[in-house]
Amino acid sequence: MGSARSREVAAARGEQEGREGGDGGGGGGGAGGLASSAASEYMAAVEDLIACSQDKVRFVNESEAVMNRFCRALLHIKRQGFSDERQILESSLEKEKVVHFLHDCVRNRFLVRHKVGEAKSLLIERSPEWSRCFERHVRDCPTCSTVDFTRSASAGVVVQGAETQLRQKRPIPFCLELLALSGLVMPLFAVWQGNDCLRHWMLFGFGLSMVFPWAILQVLSFKKGRQWLLGAFLEGKYAFVGTQYQTLSWIWAPSRFQSLSNSEGQNTCSSFGWWMPVHRLEEGAAIRRVDSSSRFAISCAALNWSDLEVCLQNDGTITDLPPNCCFDGSCIRLQRQQREGQQEILVKIGCWRLDFVRKVLLALVALFVIAVLLATCRQPGLSLSCGPSRLPLRAFFLLDASGSVTDEAWNAEKRGAVEIIESFESATASNTMTVGAAQFSDTASLEVSMTSDLVAAKNQIQEIEQHVGGTVFSNALRLCQQQLDQNEKDPGTTFDICVLLTDGQTSDTRGSLVGLLKKTTALFGIFVGSSKTDAERLKELTGCGAASADPACHLFASARNFQELQTISRDVADMVVSKVGEAKPPMPWRLFFSFLAALPFVVWWVYLMIPKSSLGSLATSPAQQSHTAQQPLRLRTCGANEGSRAPGNTA
Repeated sequence: MGSARSREVAAARGEQEGREGGDGGGGGGGAGGLASSAASEYMAAVEDLIACSQDKVRFVNESEAVMNRFCRALLHIKRQGFSDERQILESSLEKEKVVHFLHDCVRNRFLVRHKVGEAKSLLIERSPEWSRCFERHVRDCPTCSTVDFTRSASAGVVVQGAETQLRQKRPIPFCLELLALSGLVMPLFAVWQGNDCLRHWMLFGFGLSMVFPWAILQVLSFKKGRQWLLGAFLEGKYAFVGTQYQTLSWIWAPSRFQSLSNSEGQNTCSSFGWWMPVHRLEEGAAIRRVDSSSRFAISCAALNWSDLEVCLQNDGTITDLPPNCCFDGSCIRLQRQQREGQQEILVKIGCWRLDFVRKVLLALVALFVIAVLLATCRQPGLSLSCGPSRLPLRAFFLLDASGSVTDEAWNAEKRGAVEIIESFESATASNTMTVGAAQFSDTASLEVSMTSDLVAAKNQIQEIEQHVGGTVFSNALRLCQQQLDQNEKDPGTTFDICVLLTDGQTSDTRGSLVGLLKKTTALFGIFVGSSKTDAERLKELTGCGAASADPACHLFASARNFQELQTISRDVADMVVSKVGEAKPPMPWRLFFSFLAALPFVVWWVYLMIPKSSLGSLATSPAQQSHTAQQPLRLRTCGANEGSRAPGNTA
């Protein structure tokens, strides 16, 4: 509304001050600044600001963007150093509306206080007329008189010297993300590979492929140098965040900086660590490669760079820019005198950044470690002979040494047990089999402890001396389960079986024998004799263990005498091996405890999802909480920016 009139007044003032001021001097060149693009940008920003202040809907949706445009225009004028800078700043005839708009921004968007404060400081420092306007408006406007620009820590702004810096929540550290990834992937890999030898090899190969990208990057970096590595990431689009960033400690490595913003967050995940509503960085600079060497051209409107040719050095230093300008693969750090030694940064936009690429490659390396460990450490490991998938066999032999067994029958019984072991060897991989043996009568006596040395076990069985007595199964079954439990390394990863050889009926009741063996332990009964009743009773005691929970599943064989036992050894072995093939390893439930590794990640994520206003309300003192806004049409959150100068405030 007042833009054209403002330009006319500014031109008239320029002519008058040009006549009164003589040559004027200075970098801007007299009244020449009024015709510059920076002055036009400032005038257009003021016009847009006034229009926004008169439209309530637009103010709610666009006030921050309009205010940012106004601040950028002020900054450009300051950097130009025009001799008629004051004349440009005072060209607007509606300063009261500008002042009121700035105070409204602070009341309704208190996170922008620091930017408004900088704009106010620049205006009153460069123009006495603006200073008088601020004082007059604050004195006469009850609403604006409640705004306090001096408060900082309670609203989340930390004052550092002459400047203010917005404090934001820090993202989830990458180390916690790796920990959560490992905890989630490990049980999934374990369930998928199961006990399948081929899948173990497939998982191992998958793991090796995950480490190749990292290895390739390291080799290329070593061969071609750091200059080549940084040059591969330098080209692209950048966001100029100035000094609005905070440094991250080593816990967030390889990320080093977090850009800050006052804008409303959007649910994006542009990189590891941003599992929270974050602002989208707007493009403010662009870099393109000039040739195949290390020459690049950089353009940045905020810094008045247009296709400025620069050169990238091995240490990341960029020549032909301000001193100590350095690129680390993700952002460009600037050291500028105008900022009194403070650093400004250009943050690269998108995923093609060195820190993001390193995070992806490190995640792949974590998958490599998990895959290789699971493939090699869980049964059956990496076997070169991948036959049918079977659990390792653990067999414990119970030899009947009661008085009904003659010396000749005893020797035949021992030879029969050895024949069964040899049949097991030929039907399974001997290196995945362990055996043990005991004799029983009234009591049970351990003769051969569980061992994978099958040759030694067979020799010891042949040398067992018979203990004559009655026939009691309970002691024998109890001893068998004890031996299997003592030598158990990882429950559920083996097929356990007790092989009971007998020629008579036990003196135990059936009820006393139930529960002596675990449900996962199979019982193979071999009856030697002609009594069909005793044979049927023994068969009813048998079970298939881990192969089947069906009560109708029985592992049973019979022979007329112990000499015939040797002839059925192969049938016994085939029957057992078939049941071993049917047994599947249990779900690795213990591995699912690794999900707890994701707990720190989840806790941090919940913290990020909590609105800042909720956290701020918890930290507000009781005196601040009892304060109420002075204007009923304002949001209650606006009260966070009101000071003790509010009329009628007794809080």
